[in-house]
Amino acid sequence: MPMYKLTFLCFLLCSLFSNAQNDLKTNTFKIDGKLIGKDTGRITLSYWNNIDKKQIENTLIIHDGRFEFDGSIQEPVIANLRGNIKSNSEQDSSYVEFYLEPSLIKISLPNNDFKKLKIVGSISQNDFEELEKQKSIVYSEMKELDLAFSNNYKYFIKDKNNDVLLKQRDSILKCYVPFKEKLRIIELSFVVKNPNSYISGRKLWEQTRFTSIDSISLLYSALNKNIRESVHGKQIALLLKGQPGFPASDFTKTNSFGKMISLASFKGKNIVLLDFWATWCQPCRANNPHLIELYNKYNNSGFEIIGIADDDERQKEWKQAIKMDNTGKWNQVLQGLDPEDNLRVKFGVLIVPTKILINKDGIIIGRFEGIDDMLLDKQLQEVFGK
Repeated sequence: MPMYKLTFLCFLLCSLFSNAQNDLKTNTFKIDGKLIGKDTGRITLSYWNNIDKKQIENTLIIHDGRFEFDGSIQEPVIANLRGNIKSNSEQDSSYVEFYLEPSLIKISLPNNDFKKLKIVGSISQNDFEELEKQKSIVYSEMKELDLAFSNNYKYFIKDKNNDVLLKQRDSILKCYVPFKEKLRIIELSFVVKNPNSYISGRKLWEQTRFTSIDSISLLYSALNKNIRESVHGKQIALLLKGQPGFPASDFTKTNSFGKMISLASFKGKNIVLLDFWATWCQPCRANNPHLIELYNKYNNSGFEIIGIADDDERQKEWKQAIKMDNTGKWNQVLQGLDPEDNLRVKFGVLIVPTKILINKDGIIIGRFEGIDDMLLDKQLQEVFGK
């Protein structure tokens, strides 16, 4: 074989090997751990493997106070270490949570209190600790309120119908509002200052229930591309896609009568309302008589409803509820268990009831969360002119 071909082949093989090594480094972690104050025993690592989509739990024997774990994950995940726990409580001194990420991580654990762990090598853990440090000032301000809530709860749990305890509980919960707002501002400020942090993506996702969609959209667009493509970044993207102005994602499902239906089949013909509900959601079902009124009023003008239920594991109850509430007038489907095909995930639905209105062009023109249908009624009147 000519020398230049041999050289090229060697270069190609080395490149492939190098890429494989880089991929391995990218997706793998190794924990080099030390248990202070004890040389033997067992320790368990538990985490979500976002490559194989399953929970992993590994238990090792500690030798001379040392332990090692390794595995593969695509991005940072919350993991926990457990020693000889005496209860199932996360407050147990032999239990601790931390951010595991693809890297070499060194952990030092005091045997008598895992909560005092020290970690080197997890950038996400460093970011999380920095954020918690900023929030600790607010937590300290809440101590008296926490104590009052704890004292109330001890009696409330034994007598939930006690009016005095109920009023006291409501009063305490209202006092939490300004503190929660302080914590919200701290977290959003962290997101603004740390667009490259995985913690920013996670915290922004958690804030989607408490922050305006316009603010979420603005902060999301400023995140680093890798964070936007993380698990939480993708969840935010789906939420944004479920907002007015975006094309509605198509789906095909089997309805309660066993017939396959697709959202695309209504395009060009109907105004469609997606009604996200569940059999266990009393506000959802209490709203059904009004939905029936809307359906009867606008159906002849091209209005359709597709009920989407969070009842994949309660299909018998689902069909009974449809019959009982007389909502079989329109298509009823299940949201789906597979995250890739779950309609609540696809439309970024965080709570039920949620309703999404789609025009004949397949564009979302309205989104309504909660039980107040005043805005939905107004928009339907504008669409149909009656």
